[in-house]
Amino acid sequence: MYAGLSYKLSLQFPLDHPFKPPQVRFETMCFHPNVDQFGNVCLDILQISN
Repeated sequence: MYAGLSYKLSLQFPLDHPFKPPQVRFETMCFHPNVDQFGNVCLDILQISN
């Protein structure tokens, strides 16, 4: 279903990288159960505790 498609993503690296991960967002519409309507990755395992 996804073969041959390409997606544009934005990456924002925090000042304390590599100790905190970058924020990743799909700029291209992506129909996937772990990506919300705004392009944010919604996967609990990726959440960082403050």
